[in-house]
Amino acid sequence: MYRKLLVALDGSSFAEHGGRLAGAWAARTGGSVTLFHVLERDAPARIHGEPHLREEAEALAYLKEAARRLIPREVPVTSEVDASAFNPVDVCIANRMARKDHDMLVMSPHGGANLRRLLQGSLPERVAGHSLDPILIAKGSYAGGESHPFETIVIPDDADPRHEEGWQACLEIVRTFEVSVCLVAVARESFDPQTGKGGAGLLQPAASRDLLRLQREEMTKHLENHRAEMSAFCHTVETRVLEGDPARAVSEFAIEHRAGLVILRTHSRAGLVPRLAGGFAATFLARTQTNVLLLPLSKHVRE
Repeated sequence: MYRKLLVALDGSSFAEHGGRLAGAWAARTGGSVTLFHVLERDAPARIHGEPHLREEAEALAYLKEAARRLIPREVPVTSEVDASAFNPVDVCIANRMARKDHDMLVMSPHGGANLRRLLQGSLPERVAGHSLDPILIAKGSYAGGESHPFETIVIPDDADPRHEEGWQACLEIVRTFEVSVCLVAVARESFDPQTGKGGAGLLQPAASRDLLRLQREEMTKHLENHRAEMSAFCHTVETRVLEGDPARAVSEFAIEHRAGLVILRTHSRAGLVPRLAGGFAATFLARTQTNVLLLPLSKHVRE
């Protein structure tokens, strides 16, 4: 279980959603929180319409004040400022996680659309391009209290054997937060070169229907095996096989079911290449409004 949380804050109210979510997580798990800020070289006076932290003393004062507002009193919390300004912010955050004294990074993406964000993703996604650590990306409101932040967790599962590595982490999280769970898979018409599945759209209608039916049967069996394992300690476990574009289908399903968290196990990195290639994790992160826990697996490949 992830209990030592590093929370990246930039001084804006947008980023503070990540701090609140981290505080709720740490309160539930008996964990601790470090609030972290990177001083940018030649930083503008304002960011997202709010004053930008430009001095180390100012940043430390802000983090200590934010700790009082965002983190429950029972959670141990410390503050750190990286004043070196040698690297871009995403690299500084990834380098801080690389010290391995924290086991999860928490961030909240924000800011307007621009070319860099369109191609390479938000700041949390760019950090994921450098880091192999779990990242909790706080994007949406969660339907819970300070000690119970999630009511429903959605776990996509494509029956890819490479993703089984992260299953035990999913079990621990569900057990800790005592939530309802939706296990979902997506049968797709288009061919997926990563899994070798799909391609029904290239066939005649009857053959296409048969291939989708076979996909659904295979995925249903896989989800039912995981449901049986999780049902031993989970309030409610639902399984659902969807159809269509995976990122769109899972995103819409999460919204419809008021999910507080989606757990993505991924063997790819976020960033330019997977975003342009239409990789599931990068595409899903670009469109979802739900909190996402990104679990990079140890064996990474390009999408």
